[in-house]
This record gives sequence, C-alpha cells and structure tokens, in this order.
Amino acid sequence: MAIIVILFPEESIIKTPFLKDMNYARMDLENDITLIKNRYINSCHHLDSQLGRIIHYLESNQLLEKTIVIITGDHGEEFMEKGHWGHNSAYTEEQIRK
Repeated sequence: MAIIVILFPEESIIKTPFLKDMNYARMDLENDITLIKNRYINSCHHLDSQLGRIIHYLESNQLLEKTIVIITGDHGEEFMEKGHWGHNSAYTEEQIRK
C-alpha cells in the first residue's frame, strides 16, 4: 500500500483543504482531485520559497551577478482538465508545459 506523507511545512500551505494522506489504494480520484491539486500547489509553493532563499542568499552575498542559476523541470501535471490525472497519459498542454 503506497502512502505519501506531507512533504511541505505548515507555513507553505496556501491552498486548503488539501489531501493530507495521499494513499493511492484508498483515494477516490473523482472526489479527491481538488484536494490533490491543492496539495500539489502547496508543494510547488514550498519549492518556490526554497528557490527564493537561494536567490536571496546569492543576492545578499553579491554572488548573483557571477552565478548562473538554471531551474528546469521534466513535465507538467494534469488534474483532470482534459480527462487525465498525472503526467504520463497524454500530450496535453497541462502535462507537457506547466
């Protein structure tokens, strides 16, 4: 049974309610999709704040002008906008760009 724990701190929560217990065996995609998307938004917000900390450090130590910062990702995520959930089921805009 796959259970995913919350991977962001409370201060990164900007969307509620969110799915706290991401258990693939017990979740109900039709009823939980908004909660799953809110969880994703909170996770992204936490990641953004961590990237912000890095940029702030580089700026405050006069390192940003001589540093190349590359931020990349490998796919987007779809939350049933076109009838799919996840990132490996179709070539939709949500799955390949966001």
